[in-house]
Amino acid sequence: GIAASAPDPRQVLATWAHVALTHDLELLADRVRGGGRGARRGPGAPDRPDPAGWLASALPSAGAVTTVGPVVPVADAGRSLREAHDALPVATLLGRGTAVTRDLALFRLLGRLDDRSLTLLVDDALAPLLTWDAAHGSGLVETLAVHLRHGGSKSRTAEALHVQRQSLYQRLARIEALLGRPVDDPTSHEHLVLATSARALLDARLAQQRPRPRRLGSSG
Repeated sequence: GIAASAPDPRQVLATWAHVALTHDLELLADRVRGGGRGARRGPGAPDRPDPAGWLASALPSAGAVTTVGPVVPVADAGRSLREAHDALPVATLLGRGTAVTRDLALFRLLGRLDDRSLTLLVDDALAPLLTWDAAHGSGLVETLAVHLRHGGSKSRTAEALHVQRQSLYQRLARIEALLGRPVDDPTSHEHLVLATSARALLDARLAQQRPRPRRLGSSG
């Protein structure tokens, strides 16, 4: 199932139809609130190890926030469509272009907490890093979040942050010194993932609450 939020739903639907035609997919007629439609693999589509992930990468953004639900039998298409639709608010909040719903599961759970609860979770795990970042204008919290998001791969983390590996090693060493524990320690990994995800959610909520600057129009 696929859902989207876009200024021009017709453009998004046309884009989906093009992808469906190109890759031999069949569009289902079931609508989701907000103008989305579901899609499933047609009989001519090749088997793929991760159909949902492949579909997410195949869909152009078309200026929309799009969520792709789990792959299910056609009889259960409604469930996948509902999951895609339910994941749209958090995907929109986080500014995700196209995302698979499974990748938003943790954020959807954390989204049930109020700001105070999220802040307590963040401070409990990341207070030393937040203090250091505030004092030095560094980005240790972001470095840790990217490192965890890339499965602890130093090469992928360095690439994502656009830094040299040596610079990343220095950042990770500083992070571990401040936290007093290895960031890749299985006993602390889940706690840090929760905390960095909660931090991202808090930042997104704060950005959403900021007043947007008014556009000045010319008269005459």
